[in-house]
Amino acid sequence: MDEFVRLTLTLAIVILASSWFKWMFYERPRPPLPPGPRCLPVVGHLPFRDLEFHSYFARLARIHGPIFHLRNELGVVVTSPSLARQGLREGHYLGQQRRAGGGLGHVVRPLLLTMLRRVCVSQMLGSATLNAFYDLRRREVHRMLSYLYSQASPVNVGEQMFLTIMNVMTSMLWRGTVKGGERESLAAEFKQVVAEMTELLGKPNISDFFPGLAPFDLQGIKKWFKALATKLDGVFDPIIAQRVKMDKEGGSIEGKAGKDFLQFLLNLKDEGDSKTPLKMAHVKALLIDMVVGGTDSTSNTLKFAIADMMNKPEVMKKAQQELDVVVGKDSIEEESHIYRLPYLSAVMKEAMRLHPMLPLMVPHCPSETCVVGGYTIPKGVRIFVNVWAIH
Repeated sequence: MDEFVRLTLTLAIVILASSWFKWMFYERPRPPLPPGPRCLPVVGHLPFRDLEFHSYFARLARIHGPIFHLRNELGVVVTSPSLARQGLREGHYLGQQRRAGGGLGHVVRPLLLTMLRRVCVSQMLGSATLNAFYDLRRREVHRMLSYLYSQASPVNVGEQMFLTIMNVMTSMLWRGTVKGGERESLAAEFKQVVAEMTELLGKPNISDFFPGLAPFDLQGIKKWFKALATKLDGVFDPIIAQRVKMDKEGGSIEGKAGKDFLQFLLNLKDEGDSKTPLKMAHVKALLIDMVVGGTDSTSNTLKFAIADMMNKPEVMKKAQQELDVVVGKDSIEEESHIYRLPYLSAVMKEAMRLHPMLPLMVPHCPSETCVVGGYTIPKGVRIFVNVWAIH
Protein backbone atom coordinates (compact mmCIF):
# COMPACT_ATOMS: atom_id res chain seq x y z
CA MET A 1 0.00 0.00 0.00
CA ASP A 2 2.83 2.35 0.87
CA GLU A 3 4.46 1.62 -2.45
CA PHE A 4 1.18 2.38 -4.27
CA VAL A 5 0.84 5.73 -2.49
CA ARG A 6 4.47 6.56 -3.18
CA LEU A 7 4.07 5.69 -6.87
CA THR A 8 0.88 7.74 -7.13
CA LEU A 9 2.51 10.79 -5.56
CA THR A 10 5.53 10.46 -7.83
CA LEU A 11 3.37 10.28 -10.95
CA ALA A 12 1.32 13.28 -9.78
CA ILE A 13 4.49 15.34 -9.22
CA VAL A 14 5.84 14.39 -12.65
CA ILE A 15 2.56 15.29 -14.34
CA LEU A 16 2.34 18.62 -12.50
CA ALA A 17 5.98 19.45 -13.27
CA SER A 18 5.49 18.60 -16.95
CA SER A 19 2.34 20.72 -17.11
CA TRP A 20 4.09 23.65 -15.43
CA PHE A 21 7.09 23.37 -17.75
CA LYS A 22 4.84 23.26 -20.81
CA TRP A 23 2.83 26.24 -19.60
CA MET A 24 5.95 28.31 -18.78
CA PHE A 25 7.82 27.70 -22.02
CA TYR A 26 5.24 26.77 -24.63
CA GLU A 27 1.72 27.79 -23.72
CA ARG A 28 2.26 30.70 -21.36
CA PRO A 29 -0.26 33.35 -22.32
CA ARG A 30 1.22 36.39 -24.02
CA PRO A 31 0.44 39.94 -22.94
CA PRO A 32 -2.55 41.47 -24.74
CA LEU A 33 -2.41 43.57 -27.88
CA PRO A 34 -2.18 47.34 -27.30
CA PRO A 35 -5.50 49.12 -26.79
CA GLY A 36 -7.03 51.01 -29.66
CA PRO A 37 -10.13 52.68 -31.06
CA ARG A 38 -13.02 50.75 -32.46
CA CYS A 39 -13.26 50.55 -36.22
CA LEU A 40 -15.67 49.71 -39.01
CA PRO A 41 -15.50 46.40 -40.89
CA VAL A 42 -13.30 46.37 -44.01
CA VAL A 43 -12.60 50.13 -44.12
CA GLY A 44 -11.27 50.26 -40.56
CA HIS A 45 -10.51 53.82 -39.36
CA LEU A 46 -10.24 55.38 -42.81
CA PRO A 47 -13.54 57.33 -42.72
CA PHE A 48 -12.56 59.02 -39.45
CA ARG A 49 -9.10 60.22 -40.42
CA ASP A 50 -8.01 63.65 -41.58
CA LEU A 51 -5.33 64.22 -44.19
CA GLU A 52 -2.62 64.78 -41.57
CA PHE A 53 -2.16 61.32 -40.10
CA HIS A 54 0.35 62.49 -37.47
CA SER A 55 -2.10 64.92 -35.85
CA TYR A 56 -4.93 62.35 -36.02
CA PHE A 57 -2.73 59.74 -34.32
CA ALA A 58 -1.70 62.29 -31.68
CA ARG A 59 -5.37 62.80 -30.78
CA LEU A 60 -5.87 59.03 -30.51
CA ALA A 61 -2.79 58.77 -28.27
CA ARG A 62 -4.34 61.21 -25.81
CA ILE A 63 -7.28 58.80 -25.49
CA HIS A 64 -5.66 55.35 -25.73
CA GLY A 65 -2.13 55.99 -24.44
CA PRO A 66 1.41 56.17 -25.91
CA ILE A 67 1.02 52.88 -27.79
CA PHE A 68 -2.19 51.81 -29.49
CA HIS A 69 -3.33 49.31 -32.09
CA LEU A 70 -5.16 50.12 -35.32
CA ARG A 71 -7.45 47.14 -35.72
CA ASN A 72 -8.10 45.64 -39.18
CA GLU A 73 -5.06 47.56 -40.46
CA LEU A 74 -2.11 45.67 -38.97
CA GLY A 75 -0.64 48.82 -37.47
CA VAL A 76 0.71 49.94 -34.09
CA VAL A 77 1.37 53.64 -33.42
CA VAL A 78 3.95 54.72 -30.84
CA THR A 79 4.14 58.24 -29.37
CA SER A 80 6.59 57.71 -26.51
CA PRO A 81 10.41 58.02 -26.79
CA SER A 82 11.10 54.96 -24.62
CA LEU A 83 8.54 52.81 -26.43
CA ALA A 84 9.80 54.06 -29.80
CA ARG A 85 13.30 52.95 -28.82
CA GLN A 86 11.99 49.48 -27.95
CA GLY A 87 9.93 49.20 -31.14
CA LEU A 88 12.73 50.31 -33.44
CA ARG A 89 15.17 47.94 -31.75
CA GLU A 90 12.80 45.00 -32.29
CA GLY A 91 11.83 45.90 -35.86
CA HIS A 92 13.56 46.28 -39.20
CA TYR A 93 13.08 49.02 -41.77
CA LEU A 94 10.06 48.46 -43.98
CA GLY A 95 9.98 50.65 -47.06
CA GLN A 96 8.81 48.58 -50.03
CA GLN A 97 5.65 50.59 -50.54
CA ARG A 98 7.57 53.87 -50.71
CA ARG A 99 10.99 52.88 -51.99
CA ALA A 100 10.17 50.70 -55.01
CA GLY A 101 12.80 51.27 -57.66
CA GLY A 102 15.59 52.43 -55.37
CA GLY A 103 16.79 52.78 -51.81
CA LEU A 104 17.93 50.42 -49.11
CA GLY A 105 14.43 49.67 -47.89
CA HIS A 106 13.76 47.79 -51.13
CA VAL A 107 16.97 45.97 -52.00
CA VAL A 108 18.83 45.10 -48.79
CA ARG A 109 18.31 42.15 -46.47
CA PRO A 110 18.54 42.82 -42.68
CA LEU A 111 22.01 41.22 -42.32
CA LEU A 112 23.42 43.27 -45.20
CA LEU A 113 21.69 46.40 -43.93
CA THR A 114 23.43 45.97 -40.57
CA MET A 115 26.79 45.65 -42.32
CA LEU A 116 26.19 48.75 -44.45
CA ARG A 117 25.17 50.79 -41.41
CA ARG A 118 28.43 49.79 -39.75
CA VAL A 119 30.34 50.81 -42.88
CA CYS A 120 28.59 54.21 -42.96
CA VAL A 121 29.55 54.92 -39.36
CA SER A 122 33.16 53.84 -39.74
CA GLN A 123 33.85 55.31 -43.20
CA MET A 124 31.60 58.38 -43.36
CA LEU A 125 30.49 59.45 -39.89
CA GLY A 126 33.50 58.56 -37.79
CA SER A 127 35.53 61.32 -36.16
CA ALA A 128 38.62 60.58 -38.30
CA THR A 129 36.66 61.01 -41.54
CA LEU A 130 34.85 64.13 -40.35
CA ASN A 131 38.14 65.69 -39.26
CA ALA A 132 39.74 64.84 -42.60
CA PHE A 133 37.02 66.75 -44.46
CA TYR A 134 37.02 69.78 -42.16
CA ASP A 135 38.80 72.01 -44.70
CA LEU A 136 36.26 71.01 -47.36
CA ARG A 137 33.29 71.98 -45.17
CA ARG A 138 34.98 75.21 -44.15
CA ARG A 139 35.69 76.15 -47.77
CA GLU A 140 32.12 75.49 -48.93
CA VAL A 141 30.56 77.44 -46.04
CA HIS A 142 32.87 80.40 -46.62
CA ARG A 143 32.05 80.29 -50.33
CA MET A 144 28.30 80.50 -49.55
CA LEU A 145 28.77 83.33 -47.05
CA SER A 146 30.92 85.25 -49.53
CA TYR A 147 28.28 84.85 -52.23
CA LEU A 148 25.44 86.01 -49.94
CA TYR A 149 27.48 88.98 -48.70
CA SER A 150 28.30 90.11 -52.25
CA GLN A 151 24.72 90.19 -53.53
CA ALA A 152 22.91 93.53 -53.67
CA SER A 153 19.57 92.00 -54.70
CA PRO A 154 17.48 89.38 -52.86
CA VAL A 155 18.77 85.80 -53.09
CA ASN A 156 17.23 82.39 -52.46
CA VAL A 157 19.02 81.43 -49.26
CA GLY A 158 17.52 77.93 -49.28
CA GLU A 159 18.99 77.10 -52.70
CA GLN A 160 22.42 78.32 -51.65
CA MET A 161 22.34 76.23 -48.49
CA PHE A 162 21.21 73.19 -50.46
CA LEU A 163 24.03 73.71 -52.96
CA THR A 164 26.58 74.03 -50.17
CA ILE A 165 25.38 70.87 -48.41
CA MET A 166 25.22 68.96 -51.69
CA ASN A 167 28.82 69.89 -52.53
CA VAL A 168 30.01 68.75 -49.10
CA MET A 169 28.08 65.47 -49.34
CA THR A 170 29.17 64.61 -52.88
CA SER A 171 32.78 65.51 -52.15
CA MET A 172 32.80 63.18 -49.15
CA LEU A 173 31.12 60.44 -51.18
CA TRP A 174 33.13 60.62 -54.41
CA ARG A 175 35.18 63.82 -54.47
CA GLY A 176 32.86 65.02 -57.23
CA THR A 177 31.99 68.60 -56.30
CA VAL A 178 29.99 70.27 -59.06
CA LYS A 179 32.08 73.01 -60.65
CA GLY A 180 31.89 75.69 -63.27
CA GLY A 181 28.74 76.69 -65.17
CA GLU A 182 27.04 73.34 -64.51
CA ARG A 183 27.06 74.00 -60.77
CA GLU A 184 23.74 75.85 -60.45
CA SER A 185 21.82 73.96 -63.16
CA LEU A 186 22.73 70.51 -61.85
CA ALA A 187 22.04 71.57 -58.28
CA ALA A 188 18.60 72.88 -59.25
CA GLU A 189 17.74 69.63 -61.07
CA PHE A 190 19.03 67.50 -58.22
CA LYS A 191 17.20 69.62 -55.64
CA GLN A 192 13.89 69.11 -57.44
CA VAL A 193 14.29 65.32 -57.50
CA VAL A 194 15.36 65.15 -53.85
CA ALA A 195 12.51 67.46 -52.78
CA GLU A 196 9.96 65.26 -54.56
CA MET A 197 11.43 62.12 -52.99
CA THR A 198 11.39 63.70 -49.52
CA GLU A 199 7.76 64.71 -50.08
CA LEU A 200 6.87 61.14 -51.03
CA LEU A 201 8.57 59.76 -47.92
CA GLY A 202 6.35 61.95 -45.77
CA LYS A 203 3.19 61.40 -47.79
CA PRO A 204 0.58 59.19 -46.05
CA ASN A 205 0.41 55.94 -47.99
CA ILE A 206 -2.84 54.01 -47.73
CA SER A 207 -0.93 50.80 -48.50
CA ASP A 208 0.99 51.16 -45.23
CA PHE A 209 -2.27 50.75 -43.32
CA PHE A 210 -3.99 48.31 -45.71
CA PRO A 211 -1.19 46.00 -46.97
CA GLY A 212 -3.63 44.10 -49.17
CA LEU A 213 -4.03 47.21 -51.32
CA ALA A 214 -0.29 47.59 -51.95
CA PRO A 215 -0.27 45.74 -55.34
CA PHE A 216 -2.85 48.20 -56.71
CA ASP A 217 -0.77 51.32 -55.86
CA LEU A 218 -3.94 53.39 -55.53
CA GLN A 219 -2.08 56.66 -54.94
CA GLY A 220 0.54 56.05 -57.61
CA ILE A 221 3.38 56.30 -55.08
CA LYS A 222 5.31 53.30 -56.46
CA LYS A 223 5.01 54.64 -59.99
CA TRP A 224 6.13 58.09 -58.87
CA PHE A 225 9.10 56.68 -56.99
CA LYS A 226 10.22 54.61 -59.96
CA ALA A 227 10.21 57.73 -62.13
CA LEU A 228 12.29 59.61 -59.55
CA ALA A 229 14.67 56.66 -59.18
CA THR A 230 15.22 56.72 -62.94
CA LYS A 231 16.15 60.41 -62.74
CA LEU A 232 18.56 59.72 -59.88
CA ASP A 233 20.09 56.86 -61.88
CA GLY A 234 20.93 59.44 -64.54
CA VAL A 235 22.99 61.30 -61.92
CA PHE A 236 24.66 58.36 -60.18
CA ASP A 237 25.31 55.94 -63.07
CA PRO A 238 27.86 58.14 -64.91
CA ILE A 239 29.73 58.85 -61.66
CA ILE A 240 29.95 55.17 -60.73
CA ALA A 241 30.87 54.18 -64.29
CA GLN A 242 33.64 56.77 -64.36
CA ARG A 243 35.05 55.57 -61.04
CA VAL A 244 34.97 51.90 -62.17
CA LYS A 245 36.81 52.90 -65.32
CA MET A 246 39.41 54.82 -63.32
CA ASP A 247 39.96 51.86 -61.01
CA LYS A 248 40.47 49.52 -63.97
CA GLU A 249 43.01 51.93 -65.42
CA GLY A 250 44.81 52.19 -62.10
CA GLY A 251 43.74 55.76 -61.47
CA SER A 252 41.92 55.42 -58.16
CA ILE A 253 41.70 58.62 -56.18
CA GLU A 254 43.88 58.86 -53.10
CA GLY A 255 44.41 62.11 -51.28
CA LYS A 256 45.03 63.62 -47.91
CA ALA A 257 41.74 62.16 -46.68
CA GLY A 258 42.41 58.69 -48.13
CA LYS A 259 39.88 56.79 -50.20
CA ASP A 260 36.49 58.36 -50.72
CA PHE A 261 33.33 56.49 -49.76
CA LEU A 262 32.44 55.31 -53.27
CA GLN A 263 35.88 53.82 -53.80
CA PHE A 264 35.64 52.02 -50.46
CA LEU A 265 32.24 50.55 -51.42
CA LEU A 266 33.50 49.41 -54.82
CA ASN A 267 36.49 47.71 -53.18
CA LEU A 268 34.15 46.08 -50.68
CA LYS A 269 31.96 44.81 -53.52
CA ASP A 270 34.94 43.35 -55.41
CA GLU A 271 36.34 41.62 -52.33
CA GLY A 272 33.04 39.76 -51.91
CA ASP A 273 31.51 38.08 -48.88
CA SER A 274 29.41 34.92 -49.09
CA LYS A 275 27.32 35.92 -46.06
CA THR A 276 26.66 39.51 -47.10
CA PRO A 277 27.36 39.84 -50.85
CA LEU A 278 27.42 43.48 -51.93
CA LYS A 279 26.08 44.22 -55.42
CA MET A 280 26.22 47.35 -57.54
CA ALA A 281 22.51 47.93 -56.83
CA HIS A 282 23.34 48.06 -53.12
CA VAL A 283 26.14 50.58 -53.72
CA LYS A 284 23.82 52.83 -55.70
CA ALA A 285 20.99 52.47 -53.19
CA LEU A 286 23.25 53.44 -50.30
CA LEU A 287 24.53 56.52 -52.14
CA ILE A 288 20.95 57.57 -52.94
CA ASP A 289 19.85 57.13 -49.33
CA MET A 290 22.77 59.16 -47.97
CA VAL A 291 22.44 62.03 -50.45
CA VAL A 292 18.65 62.21 -50.16
CA GLY A 293 18.80 61.98 -46.37
CA GLY A 294 21.60 64.51 -45.97
CA THR A 295 20.74 67.34 -48.34
CA ASP A 296 17.11 68.45 -48.52
CA SER A 297 16.30 67.65 -44.90
CA THR A 298 19.31 69.61 -43.61
CA SER A 299 18.72 72.67 -45.79
CA ASN A 300 15.00 72.69 -44.92
CA THR A 301 15.78 72.57 -41.20
CA LEU A 302 18.09 75.58 -41.60
CA LYS A 303 15.39 77.46 -43.49
CA PHE A 304 12.87 76.75 -40.73
CA ALA A 305 15.36 77.95 -38.11
CA ILE A 306 15.96 81.23 -39.96
CA ALA A 307 12.24 81.77 -40.57
CA ASP A 308 11.44 81.12 -36.91
CA MET A 309 14.05 83.63 -35.80
CA MET A 310 12.73 86.22 -38.26
CA ASN A 311 9.30 85.79 -36.67
CA LYS A 312 10.84 86.19 -33.20
CA PRO A 313 13.25 89.17 -33.39
CA GLU A 314 14.15 88.83 -29.71
CA VAL A 315 15.48 85.31 -30.35
CA MET A 316 17.52 86.46 -33.34
CA LYS A 317 18.94 89.40 -31.37
CA LYS A 318 20.02 87.12 -28.52
CA ALA A 319 21.67 84.69 -30.96
CA GLN A 320 23.50 87.57 -32.66
CA GLN A 321 24.72 88.88 -29.30
CA GLU A 322 26.09 85.44 -28.45
CA LEU A 323 27.94 85.32 -31.78
CA ASP A 324 29.40 88.79 -31.21
CA VAL A 325 30.75 87.76 -27.80
CA VAL A 326 32.10 84.31 -28.73
CA VAL A 327 33.20 84.85 -32.35
CA GLY A 328 33.47 88.60 -32.75
CA LYS A 329 32.02 90.92 -35.36
CA ASP A 330 35.15 90.83 -37.54
CA SER A 331 35.61 87.05 -37.55
CA ILE A 332 33.89 84.10 -39.25
CA GLU A 333 32.34 81.27 -37.29
CA GLU A 334 34.22 77.97 -37.19
CA GLU A 335 33.08 74.52 -36.13
CA SER A 336 35.20 74.87 -33.00
CA HIS A 337 32.86 77.66 -31.86
CA ILE A 338 29.80 75.38 -31.72
CA TYR A 339 30.45 74.13 -28.19
CA ARG A 340 30.69 77.72 -26.96
CA LEU A 341 27.37 78.75 -28.54
CA PRO A 342 24.76 77.07 -26.30
CA TYR A 343 21.93 79.47 -27.19
CA LEU A 344 22.38 79.07 -30.95
CA SER A 345 22.58 75.29 -30.49
CA ALA A 346 19.33 75.42 -28.51
CA VAL A 347 17.71 77.42 -31.33
CA MET A 348 18.66 74.73 -33.85
CA LYS A 349 17.39 71.94 -31.60
CA GLU A 350 14.11 73.80 -31.14
CA ALA A 351 13.76 74.18 -34.92
CA MET A 352 14.30 70.44 -35.35
CA ARG A 353 11.72 69.75 -32.62
CA LEU A 354 9.08 72.01 -34.15
CA HIS A 355 9.63 70.97 -37.75
CA PRO A 356 10.48 67.24 -38.10
CA MET A 357 11.13 66.43 -41.76
CA LEU A 358 9.14 63.19 -41.48
CA PRO A 359 6.32 63.70 -38.93
CA LEU A 360 5.38 60.02 -39.19
CA MET A 361 8.39 57.77 -39.68
CA VAL A 362 8.45 55.24 -42.50
CA PRO A 363 7.10 52.09 -40.79
CA HIS A 364 9.26 49.39 -39.25
CA CYS A 365 8.26 45.76 -38.89
CA PRO A 366 9.23 43.24 -36.17
CA SER A 367 10.87 40.14 -37.62
CA GLU A 368 9.45 38.09 -34.72
CA THR A 369 6.57 38.51 -32.28
CA CYS A 370 7.83 40.70 -29.43
CA VAL A 371 6.67 42.61 -26.37
CA VAL A 372 6.82 46.43 -26.33
CA GLY A 373 5.58 48.42 -23.35
CA GLY A 374 3.93 45.35 -21.84
CA TYR A 375 1.91 44.63 -25.00
CA THR A 376 2.33 41.95 -27.65
CA ILE A 377 3.40 43.16 -31.10
CA PRO A 378 2.79 40.30 -33.55
CA LYS A 379 5.23 39.47 -36.29
CA GLY A 380 4.47 41.38 -39.49
CA VAL A 381 2.66 44.28 -37.80
CA ARG A 382 3.77 47.73 -38.93
CA ILE A 383 5.14 50.03 -36.22
CA PHE A 384 4.59 53.74 -36.86
CA VAL A 385 6.56 56.20 -34.74
CA ASN A 386 4.80 59.57 -34.48
CA VAL A 387 7.86 61.82 -34.29
CA TRP A 388 5.71 64.96 -34.50
CA ALA A 389 3.70 63.94 -31.41
CA ILE A 390 6.85 62.98 -29.48
CA HIS A 391 8.44 66.34 -30.25
